[in-house]
Amino acid sequence: MTGSEALTYQQVAQILTDELGRPIRYARPGIMRYLQHARRTLGMPWGMVLVTAAIYTTARLGMAGELTDTVRGVLGRESIRFAEFAHRERAVWNPAQTTAALPTT
Repeated sequence: MTGSEALTYQQVAQILTDELGRPIRYARPGIMRYLQHARRTLGMPWGMVLVTAAIYTTARLGMAGELTDTVRGVLGRESIRFAEFAHRERAVWNPAQTTAALPTT
């Protein structure tokens, strides 16, 4: 299931860089480095590590570039582009800005 665009990891990093105003890099880790990071640093359970490793490997090998209309069919409308999503959710990646913008009660 996809949206309306197939982006590379580098393109996603550039969109986030532009939106957040700070450099975001895609490091292109090898599979072993990814597995170690997901398990040790992120604390993912093994099942999730393996699923995300499979998704990562599929995308890294260029096997995930095909677009579908499934999202449109499920939502009944076009999906938003990643740049729009990044703009809408930028506070998730810039939590300091979110805290400053929250009203006090």
